[in-house]
Amino acid sequence: MKKLTTLLVMLLFTAGMAIGQNNETTITQVTSNNSASVDQLGMDNEATITQKGGNQNVAHIDQSSDPNETGIIISTIFQDGANNDARTVGTRKNSASSETEQRQVGNENIARINQGLPLGTNRGTTLTQVQVGNLNFATMSGNNSYQAEQRQVGNRNDARTSGGGKNANIFQEQLGNDNIARINGLSFASSDQLQFGDRNLSILENVGHDGPGESYLTRQDGNDNDARLTANGNGGVLDVRQTGNLNTATVDWTTSLNITTINQNGFQDTAVVNSN
Repeated sequence: MKKLTTLLVMLLFTAGMAIGQNNETTITQVTSNNSASVDQLGMDNEATITQKGGNQNVAHIDQSSDPNETGIIISTIFQDGANNDARTVGTRKNSASSETEQRQVGNENIARINQGLPLGTNRGTTLTQVQVGNLNFATMSGNNSYQAEQRQVGNRNDARTSGGGKNANIFQEQLGNDNIARINGLSFASSDQLQFGDRNLSILENVGHDGPGESYLTRQDGNDNDARLTANGNGGVLDVRQTGNLNTATVDWTTSLNITTINQNGFQDTAVVNSN
């Protein structure tokens, strides 16, 4: 074990900062209370951090590409244990692809991805977060033309996605008391999806961006509630609030700049809104 510990310390030391055209760093830690940090600046940057077998794992990856080159950014963090903390910051100063992935297995996990700066076009950018356990928290930000996926399996999950630009495709899923939250937008504006209870479903489909002030809110307190927006590429203001059990809200936007408000407090209530 002494030799292993020494090897891990050497890896951490050498991975502190890498500056060059092609950077590749791999760190594996198998003890408790692990901490790893990788900083990369260059054309092609690739970093992988794996932490297993203990509690209180902390991993941080910071990558920045060369604006004069077409290099890619790839980062992966995998943590198996309790009290995990994963943070990734990607600054891509060109139009090359970027891939960021975070996977955590355990309780009280925290995952953060930040690729929200308006650099390049974010073409070919994929952001992925997967958390399996309880008390999970995930946050994600991106800019133009990116693919984002968040999955949580456990109780009391909290998933957040923000997009500062256009053409962002977002997917959210929460499985902790069987809740599911999803976003899919041709253009993306601010949104909040809040679910408290069991087996709730919330979907924002084909969310558009037609002008200033777009916002999308769904809040469900109870069990077996269903909230759905089909925007058909249009934007506007959505406010859906359901308290109770087995309530259903269905909204279909066929025009732009809509304003829809639904409040239901009861049992098996149904609301249907169609804008023409």
